[in-house]
Amino acid sequence: ALYCGNPVLVCNGRLDGQQQAWLQTCPQVVLLAAVPDWVLLSTLPELACVAFTPVGEVPAQQRRDLRRKLAARSGPIVRHVSEVLAPALYMHERHLCVNTTAAGGNVSLIAGAG
Repeated sequence: ALYCGNPVLVCNGRLDGQQQAWLQTCPQVVLLAAVPDWVLLSTLPELACVAFTPVGEVPAQQRRDLRRKLAARSGPIVRHVSEVLAPALYMHERHLCVNTTAAGGNVSLIAGAG
């Protein structure tokens, strides 16, 4: 997302001074050490990704609320990455494509096939 010029919200209190300085050179990066609130999420309309790896244990309800807030946004889906031990997730995206051509463009035929 960031490579393509889209804004990315980085919620991480573990970054050292050099990492913070480097990320702050990129105008599309918003750094935050805490859990973002809805006001912040709604003021970044072009947000493409939230990298959420805060310091310490974050209650499951707070993580769930963040995912729900992201899902409630209108527009494109905002990627939520929270895996600290899987850095590859920050470098690629996955998508699901359903080929409706096989059903003549009628999605209900595919839904009824299962």
